[in-house]
Amino acid sequence: MEQTPHMPEWERVMAKRLMIVDDDAVSREVLCLLAEEAGFQATAAESGDAALTILAEGSPAEIILTDLRMPGTSGAALASALREVCATGTRIIAMSASGDGGGEVFDGFLRKPFAMEELSALLDGKAQVLNESTLRSLTEAMGVEQRRAMYAMCLEDAKKRVARMRQSAEADDHAAYVREAHALKGGCGLVGATELHKLAAAMEGMEENVDRDVRLRALDGFLAACGRLQRMLDAQE
Repeated sequence: MEQTPHMPEWERVMAKRLMIVDDDAVSREVLCLLAEEAGFQATAAESGDAALTILAEGSPAEIILTDLRMPGTSGAALASALREVCATGTRIIAMSASGDGGGEVFDGFLRKPFAMEELSALLDGKAQVLNESTLRSLTEAMGVEQRRAMYAMCLEDAKKRVARMRQSAEADDHAAYVREAHALKGGCGLVGATELHKLAAAMEGMEENVDRDVRLRALDGFLAACGRLQRMLDAQE
């Protein structure tokens, strides 16, 4: 692959190994073709269980793009099972033609139909999840147990606000959406949740004419980032 200065870091390093998990044969074939054209090393699995078998047999993937609704193991159960057999840094991205983004168990969400540029943008947008300096300072000031409780409270509050923001987006209530985003930004900034702070700031800055689906996708991305923060905090234990 030709390296150029404007290419994102993930693409400059290597053509990422991407596994596409979808029970629809046409979708699998089309996505694999598009992924190969975009520079990925693409493989496919016809079900969540087939993907788990392939990965357990030693065929690694840096990125897994999986449909949310399939026969057999799928959704959150599949995401949890994939994390058991994959390397720590593996990105698990959900995709669906309808419904929400699958929650914080996934590292991102793409609504079908989508272009490979959208997947690339999602991967290229990976941000620092947690300010390690803030984490150390909070641990020294309050101890591990109190720090753990504080982050749990922060994440619980964030999820409640996201639920209210989803209702605001559905009702086209721009003022309420922005108000909750502003509160999210402040709370996340105080605890050093860098990625959540950045995402909340982006939602706060949305203009009133931003499409409802864009607002909803932003909330899906925020929940996925909540999951990344929780996994990082768990790794600190």
